[in-house]
Amino acid sequence: MRSQAGLVLVAIAYNAFLQGWWIPVIPPILGLTLSAIALSWFTSKQIEKLQLRRILELLAQDYSTSPAAVRIALEYLKKSERESNHALIEECLPNRE
Repeated sequence: MRSQAGLVLVAIAYNAFLQGWWIPVIPPILGLTLSAIALSWFTSKQIEKLQLRRILELLAQDYSTSPAAVRIALEYLKKSERESNHALIEECLPNRE
């Protein structure tokens, strides 16, 4: 999709150049590229947070039946997650550890 938009921008600029107009192409293409990178990064971070919240919800449901297993799962989860996600783990299950 991004490459199609870039090609359209180049085609428009080229046709305008043939008509005697000068339209810069590099800044819009850079903007398209950087926005695509930023959007994919932000989306992946949001999906990661949603997945972590879902895992924590499932652990909270299982806590009443097997609290020891949930505590062990939480310890492994904390070790595998980034430091920024530790606060989310503490927030979702503050009294369960």
